[in-house]
Amino acid sequence: MKIIFRGTVQGVGFRPSVYKVAKALDIRGYVLNRGSSVEVGICDDVRLDHTSFLRMLRDSLPEIARIESVEILEDSVSGYDDFVIVESGDGERTSFVPADTAICEECVKELLDEDNRRYLYPFICCTACGARFSLIEDVPYDRERTAMRKFEMCEECRSEYEDPKNRRFHAETISCWKCGPRYTLFSADAKQWQVIDSTDPIRTFARLIDEGATGILKGWGGMHIVCSTDHRERVLEIRNSYGRPQKPFAVMCRDIDVVRSIADISEDEERMLRSSQRPIVLLKKAAELDVISPGLPNIGIYLPYSGVHHVLFRFLRSDSIIMTSANLPGEPMATRNEDAFSL
Repeated sequence: MKIIFRGTVQGVGFRPSVYKVAKALDIRGYVLNRGSSVEVGICDDVRLDHTSFLRMLRDSLPEIARIESVEILEDSVSGYDDFVIVESGDGERTSFVPADTAICEECVKELLDEDNRRYLYPFICCTACGARFSLIEDVPYDRERTAMRKFEMCEECRSEYEDPKNRRFHAETISCWKCGPRYTLFSADAKQWQVIDSTDPIRTFARLIDEGATGILKGWGGMHIVCSTDHRERVLEIRNSYGRPQKPFAVMCRDIDVVRSIADISEDEERMLRSSQRPIVLLKKAAELDVISPGLPNIGIYLPYSGVHHVLFRFLRSDSIIMTSANLPGEPMATRNEDAFSL
C-alpha cells in the first residue's frame, strides 16, 4: 500500500511525524518527499487499519502542517525490515515551498537557557519553526537544496537529526555554535565598511542602537533598517535618508506587554500577533507616535519572530524598535550584503 499526502507537507516536520506514528504501530516501510507530495509506503504483509493510522498522524502533526488530500494506492511494497525515512525522490515539480515560521516556545526556552548548548544562538530552529522559504533553493525540501548545505552538521547536531525521539529529528536547517552560520558586525565610515565585531556582534549592535545609532540587520528574508523608538531624531533621519517623509514604519516590540503600552489590542489581534506567521498587525495607537505613523490612527506592530530578534532584545534597553525594510523608494528589499553596503 502507498499513501500520498498533499498540502503543507514539505519542511514542516511531516516525515518525522509519519516515522514516529509508523514506529508506534510497528509498521514496516518508508516515507519520502516527492516534490509536490509526501509518499508513505507500507509493506504488503503489514496488517493496518489505515483510518487509525491517519487519525494518529493528524493528531501528532506540528501546528504548521496541513493535509489537504490523501490518496491511497494499492501498489505493492516490500523489502523493508523496519520503517525508514529515505532520500527524497524527484517526483513532479511544484510551485509550493514551505513558509518561514516564527520561533517556537521550546526554541525560545533553549535560546535563553545559559546551560543549553544553543544559548543565544541566533539561528536556532527545529522541525516546528524557523526559516524555510528564505533558505530553500529547490524542492523537495532537503538540506542539500537549501542555503544550509554550506554548513556541515557537527556530531552533536547530526546525532539530534538522526534521533527519532529528538524534536530536531530530520530538521533540515539544524545548526549550532559549532557548525552553523554566524553574524558579523560592520561599521560604515564614508562608505568604507570594516568589521568591528565578530565575537559578540549582536550585543554590540544592541548597545549602539540604544545609544542612538541607526543600523541594518540581516534576517531570514532580507535586510531591515533598525533604530530605537526612544530616539525621535533617528526616526526622522531615516525618513530623510531613505526618502520616506510620510510612510508609516513597522515597530517590533519586546513582548505583548510593551504592545499594550502603545496600542489598543483586542483578543483576536493578540492572537494574530502571537501566531506562527507572526504578521505585522495594524493596531489603534494608544500613545503619541506621530513620528512613527504620521497623521494616522493606527500603527503596524509585530513581535520577535526569529532567534536573532530575541537575542537582540536580550541586550537592548529599548522595549521597541523601528524594524522596516531596507530599500530605497521603488526598489526591492536588500537581501545581499553588498546591497546593504550601498544604501
